[in-house]
Amino acid sequence: MTPTEVQAYLHLLDRTTAPGPTLETLAGLQERHMQRVAFENFSVYLGVAPVLSVEALFRKVVHERRGGYCFELNTLYGALLEALGFTVKPVLARVLLRDPVETPPRTHLVNLVELDGAWYVSDVGFGGLASRVPLRLDDAGEVDDGDGTVRLLPQDFDEYLVQRNTPDGWQDQYRFETRRAVPADIKLGNYYTHSHPDSHFLHHRFIGLFTDTGRMGLFGNRFTERRGIEVVAERTVPDGPEWIAFVRERFGLPLELPGEELARLMVAKAGSGNT
Repeated sequence: MTPTEVQAYLHLLDRTTAPGPTLETLAGLQERHMQRVAFENFSVYLGVAPVLSVEALFRKVVHERRGGYCFELNTLYGALLEALGFTVKPVLARVLLRDPVETPPRTHLVNLVELDGAWYVSDVGFGGLASRVPLRLDDAGEVDDGDGTVRLLPQDFDEYLVQRNTPDGWQDQYRFETRRAVPADIKLGNYYTHSHPDSHFLHHRFIGLFTDTGRMGLFGNRFTERRGIEVVAERTVPDGPEWIAFVRERFGLPLELPGEELARLMVAKAGSGNT
Protein backbone atom coordinates (compact mmCIF):
# COMPACT_ATOMS: atom_id res chain seq x y z
CA MET A 1 0.00 0.00 0.00
CA THR A 2 1.51 3.30 -1.09
CA PRO A 3 1.78 6.36 1.18
CA THR A 4 -0.91 8.07 -0.92
CA GLU A 5 -3.23 5.09 -0.49
CA VAL A 6 -2.55 5.02 3.25
CA GLN A 7 -3.54 8.67 3.53
CA ALA A 8 -6.72 8.11 1.50
CA TYR A 9 -7.62 5.13 3.71
CA LEU A 10 -6.98 7.14 6.88
CA HIS A 11 -9.11 9.96 5.50
CA LEU A 12 -11.97 7.48 5.06
CA LEU A 13 -11.54 6.60 8.74
CA ASP A 14 -11.52 10.29 9.73
CA ARG A 15 -7.89 10.05 10.76
CA THR A 16 -5.49 12.63 9.40
CA THR A 17 -2.47 10.91 10.88
CA ALA A 18 -1.76 7.63 12.61
CA PRO A 19 1.04 7.84 15.18
CA GLY A 20 3.38 4.88 15.64
CA PRO A 21 2.22 1.30 16.15
CA THR A 22 0.79 1.45 19.66
CA LEU A 23 -2.19 -0.16 21.34
CA GLU A 24 -3.93 3.22 21.48
CA THR A 25 -3.49 3.64 17.72
CA LEU A 26 -4.69 0.10 17.04
CA ALA A 27 -7.80 0.53 19.20
CA GLY A 28 -8.63 3.85 17.54
CA LEU A 29 -8.24 2.46 14.03
CA GLN A 30 -10.35 -0.60 14.82
CA GLU A 31 -13.25 1.40 16.25
CA ARG A 32 -13.22 3.98 13.45
CA HIS A 33 -13.10 1.21 10.84
CA MET A 34 -16.15 -0.47 12.35
CA GLN A 35 -18.02 2.85 12.33
CA ARG A 36 -17.01 3.94 8.83
CA VAL A 37 -16.84 0.75 6.75
CA ALA A 38 -19.95 -1.43 6.59
CA PHE A 39 -20.09 -5.18 6.96
CA GLU A 40 -22.14 -6.17 3.89
CA ASN A 41 -22.51 -9.01 1.41
CA PHE A 42 -24.16 -7.31 -1.56
CA SER A 43 -21.57 -8.45 -4.12
CA VAL A 44 -21.90 -12.08 -3.07
CA TYR A 45 -25.70 -11.81 -3.04
CA LEU A 46 -25.45 -10.62 -6.67
CA GLY A 47 -23.19 -13.52 -7.61
CA VAL A 48 -19.97 -11.49 -7.81
CA ALA A 49 -17.00 -13.29 -6.24
CA PRO A 50 -14.88 -10.99 -4.03
CA VAL A 51 -11.35 -10.38 -5.30
CA LEU A 52 -8.90 -10.34 -2.39
CA SER A 53 -6.04 -8.36 -3.90
CA VAL A 54 -5.25 -5.21 -1.95
CA GLU A 55 -5.65 -3.18 -5.14
CA ALA A 56 -9.18 -4.47 -5.79
CA LEU A 57 -10.22 -4.09 -2.15
CA PHE A 58 -8.81 -0.56 -1.92
CA ARG A 59 -10.81 0.42 -5.00
CA LYS A 60 -14.01 -1.10 -3.60
CA VAL A 61 -13.77 0.20 -0.04
CA VAL A 62 -11.91 3.52 -0.35
CA HIS A 63 -12.85 4.73 -3.83
CA GLU A 64 -16.34 3.23 -4.20
CA ARG A 65 -17.21 3.65 -0.49
CA ARG A 66 -18.47 0.07 -0.25
CA GLY A 67 -18.13 -2.45 2.56
CA GLY A 68 -17.55 -6.18 2.46
CA TYR A 69 -17.27 -9.28 4.59
CA CYS A 70 -14.38 -10.61 6.68
CA PHE A 71 -12.12 -11.86 3.89
CA GLU A 72 -12.32 -8.43 2.25
CA LEU A 73 -12.33 -6.10 5.25
CA ASN A 74 -9.69 -7.83 7.35
CA THR A 75 -7.42 -8.34 4.35
CA LEU A 76 -7.46 -4.64 3.52
CA TYR A 77 -7.29 -3.59 7.18
CA GLY A 78 -4.31 -5.88 7.71
CA ALA A 79 -2.52 -4.23 4.78
CA LEU A 80 -3.15 -0.81 6.33
CA LEU A 81 -1.78 -1.93 9.69
CA GLU A 82 1.34 -3.34 8.07
CA ALA A 83 1.87 -0.08 6.15
CA LEU A 84 1.69 1.75 9.49
CA GLY A 85 4.39 -0.43 11.02
CA PHE A 86 2.32 -3.07 12.85
CA THR A 87 3.23 -6.77 12.83
CA VAL A 88 0.15 -8.58 11.53
CA LYS A 89 -0.69 -12.28 11.25
CA PRO A 90 -3.88 -13.40 9.45
CA VAL A 91 -5.57 -16.44 11.00
CA LEU A 92 -8.73 -18.41 10.28
CA ALA A 93 -11.71 -19.02 12.54
CA ARG A 94 -14.88 -21.10 12.79
CA VAL A 95 -18.08 -19.09 13.35
CA LEU A 96 -20.12 -20.51 16.24
CA LEU A 97 -23.23 -18.33 16.17
CA ARG A 98 -26.56 -20.15 16.41
CA ASP A 99 -24.82 -23.09 18.17
CA PRO A 100 -24.01 -25.31 15.15
CA VAL A 101 -24.45 -29.03 15.76
CA GLU A 102 -21.44 -29.96 13.61
CA THR A 103 -18.04 -28.29 13.59
CA PRO A 104 -18.35 -25.47 11.04
CA PRO A 105 -15.74 -24.76 8.34
CA ARG A 106 -13.09 -22.07 8.74
CA THR A 107 -14.97 -19.24 7.05
CA HIS A 108 -13.86 -16.24 9.09
CA LEU A 109 -10.61 -14.30 8.65
CA VAL A 110 -9.12 -12.50 11.66
CA ASN A 111 -6.00 -10.39 12.20
CA LEU A 112 -3.64 -10.97 15.12
CA VAL A 113 -1.40 -8.00 15.85
CA GLU A 114 1.80 -8.09 17.91
CA LEU A 115 2.63 -5.22 20.27
CA ASP A 116 5.49 -5.30 22.79
CA GLY A 117 5.67 -9.08 22.73
CA ALA A 118 1.92 -9.62 23.19
CA TRP A 119 -0.64 -10.62 20.56
CA TYR A 120 -4.05 -8.99 20.15
CA VAL A 121 -7.13 -9.87 18.10
CA SER A 122 -8.14 -6.87 15.98
CA ASP A 123 -11.18 -7.82 13.93
CA VAL A 124 -13.14 -5.36 11.76
CA GLY A 125 -14.99 -7.95 9.67
CA PHE A 126 -17.26 -9.97 11.94
CA GLY A 127 -20.37 -7.85 12.35
CA GLY A 128 -23.04 -8.83 14.86
CA LEU A 129 -21.86 -8.64 18.47
CA ALA A 130 -18.20 -8.22 17.53
CA SER A 131 -15.75 -6.71 19.98
CA ARG A 132 -15.08 -3.01 19.42
CA VAL A 133 -11.63 -3.24 21.00
CA PRO A 134 -8.50 -5.36 20.48
CA LEU A 135 -8.42 -8.40 22.77
CA ARG A 136 -5.13 -9.58 24.27
CA LEU A 137 -4.53 -13.31 23.89
CA ASP A 138 -2.70 -13.89 27.16
CA ASP A 139 -5.40 -12.13 29.20
CA ALA A 140 -8.47 -14.32 29.71
CA GLY A 141 -10.23 -11.67 31.78
CA GLU A 142 -13.49 -9.96 30.89
CA VAL A 143 -13.19 -6.77 28.84
CA ASP A 144 -15.69 -3.92 28.63
CA ASP A 145 -15.71 -2.83 24.97
CA GLY A 146 -18.34 -0.11 25.33
CA ASP A 147 -21.21 -2.34 24.20
CA GLY A 148 -20.89 -4.80 27.08
CA THR A 149 -18.48 -7.52 28.11
CA VAL A 150 -16.38 -9.80 25.90
CA ARG A 151 -13.69 -12.33 26.68
CA LEU A 152 -11.19 -14.76 25.16
CA LEU A 153 -10.94 -18.32 26.42
CA PRO A 154 -7.91 -20.51 25.56
CA GLN A 155 -8.84 -23.78 23.86
CA ASP A 156 -6.94 -26.94 22.93
CA PHE A 157 -4.49 -26.93 20.02
CA ASP A 158 -3.53 -23.24 20.42
CA GLU A 159 -7.00 -21.97 19.63
CA TYR A 160 -9.04 -19.26 21.35
CA LEU A 161 -12.77 -18.77 21.76
CA VAL A 162 -14.34 -15.30 21.55
CA GLN A 163 -17.48 -14.87 23.67
CA ARG A 164 -19.96 -12.06 24.31
CA ASN A 165 -21.93 -11.75 27.54
CA THR A 166 -25.67 -11.51 26.79
CA PRO A 167 -28.85 -11.65 28.90
CA ASP A 168 -28.89 -15.38 28.11
CA GLY A 169 -25.32 -15.90 29.30
CA TRP A 170 -22.01 -16.12 27.47
CA GLN A 171 -22.58 -16.52 23.73
CA ASP A 172 -19.90 -18.11 21.54
CA GLN A 173 -18.88 -15.88 18.63
CA TYR A 174 -16.04 -17.72 16.91
CA ARG A 175 -13.00 -19.90 17.61
CA PHE A 176 -9.74 -18.96 15.91
CA GLU A 177 -6.37 -20.58 15.35
CA THR A 178 -3.08 -18.87 16.14
CA ARG A 179 -1.03 -20.25 13.25
CA ARG A 180 -0.65 -18.01 10.23
CA ALA A 181 -3.20 -18.70 7.49
CA VAL A 182 -1.50 -19.33 4.16
CA PRO A 183 -3.00 -17.70 1.03
CA ALA A 184 -4.34 -21.02 -0.26
CA ASP A 185 -6.41 -21.57 2.89
CA ILE A 186 -7.72 -18.00 2.79
CA LYS A 187 -8.76 -18.49 -0.84
CA LEU A 188 -10.51 -21.74 0.08
CA GLY A 189 -12.45 -20.14 2.95
CA ASN A 190 -13.41 -17.22 0.75
CA TYR A 191 -14.50 -19.56 -2.05
CA TYR A 192 -16.74 -21.56 0.30
CA THR A 193 -18.28 -18.38 1.69
CA HIS A 194 -19.20 -16.90 -1.69
CA SER A 195 -20.00 -20.14 -3.56
CA HIS A 196 -21.20 -23.01 -1.37
CA PRO A 197 -25.00 -23.43 -1.30
CA ASP A 198 -24.90 -23.79 2.50
CA SER A 199 -23.41 -20.31 2.88
CA HIS A 200 -26.07 -17.83 4.02
CA PHE A 201 -24.09 -15.06 2.32
CA LEU A 202 -25.57 -16.22 -0.99
CA HIS A 203 -29.21 -16.16 0.02
CA HIS A 204 -29.77 -13.09 2.21
CA ARG A 205 -28.93 -9.39 1.90
CA PHE A 206 -27.42 -7.86 4.99
CA ILE A 207 -25.48 -4.83 6.08
CA GLY A 208 -24.31 -3.62 9.47
CA LEU A 209 -22.46 -0.59 10.77
CA PHE A 210 -21.36 0.32 14.27
CA THR A 211 -22.38 3.65 15.82
CA ASP A 212 -21.09 5.62 18.80
CA THR A 213 -23.53 3.79 21.09
CA GLY A 214 -24.18 0.44 19.42
CA ARG A 215 -24.86 -0.90 15.96
CA MET A 216 -27.49 -0.73 13.24
CA GLY A 217 -28.18 -3.58 10.86
CA LEU A 218 -30.47 -4.52 8.00
CA PHE A 219 -31.02 -8.24 7.47
CA GLY A 220 -33.25 -8.72 4.47
CA ASN A 221 -36.13 -6.34 5.18
CA ARG A 222 -35.69 -6.15 8.97
CA PHE A 223 -33.83 -3.11 10.28
CA THR A 224 -32.65 -3.06 13.90
CA GLU A 225 -30.79 -0.51 15.96
CA ARG A 226 -28.92 -1.40 19.13
CA ARG A 227 -27.70 0.51 22.13
CA GLY A 228 -24.92 -1.67 23.43
CA ILE A 229 -26.32 -5.12 22.66
CA GLU A 230 -29.93 -4.20 23.41
CA VAL A 231 -32.26 -3.72 20.44
CA VAL A 232 -33.91 -0.33 20.95
CA ALA A 233 -35.63 0.17 17.58
CA GLU A 234 -36.71 -1.93 14.62
CA ARG A 235 -38.78 -1.60 11.48
CA THR A 236 -39.52 -3.32 8.17
CA VAL A 237 -38.00 -1.84 5.02
CA PRO A 238 -40.02 -2.77 1.91
CA ASP A 239 -38.35 -4.16 -1.21
CA GLY A 240 -37.90 -1.91 -4.20
CA PRO A 241 -36.45 1.59 -4.59
CA GLU A 242 -37.28 2.36 -0.95
CA TRP A 243 -34.91 -0.44 0.15
CA ILE A 244 -32.02 0.99 -1.91
CA ALA A 245 -32.75 4.54 -0.71
CA PHE A 246 -32.78 3.35 2.91
CA VAL A 247 -29.36 1.68 2.56
CA ARG A 248 -27.90 4.77 0.92
CA GLU A 249 -29.26 7.12 3.56
CA ARG A 250 -28.74 5.15 6.77
CA PHE A 251 -25.51 3.34 5.92
CA GLY A 252 -23.87 5.88 3.63
CA LEU A 253 -23.27 3.53 0.69
CA PRO A 254 -23.52 5.24 -2.72
CA LEU A 255 -24.33 1.87 -4.36
CA GLU A 256 -23.35 3.13 -7.79
CA LEU A 257 -24.11 -0.20 -9.45
CA PRO A 258 -25.37 -1.08 -12.93
CA GLY A 259 -29.14 -0.83 -13.18
CA GLU A 260 -29.61 -4.57 -13.55
CA GLU A 261 -27.66 -5.24 -10.34
CA LEU A 262 -29.60 -2.58 -8.44
CA ALA A 263 -32.85 -4.17 -9.62
CA ARG A 264 -31.77 -7.57 -8.28
CA LEU A 265 -30.44 -6.14 -5.03
CA MET A 266 -33.68 -4.39 -4.14
CA VAL A 267 -35.72 -7.62 -4.20
CA ALA A 268 -35.43 -10.59 -1.84
CA LYS A 269 -34.63 -13.94 -3.39
CA ALA A 270 -37.51 -16.40 -3.47
CA GLY A 271 -37.55 -18.57 -0.38
CA SER A 272 -34.91 -16.52 1.42
CA GLY A 273 -37.19 -15.59 4.30
CA ASN A 274 -36.07 -11.98 4.09
CA THR A 275 -39.41 -10.45 4.87
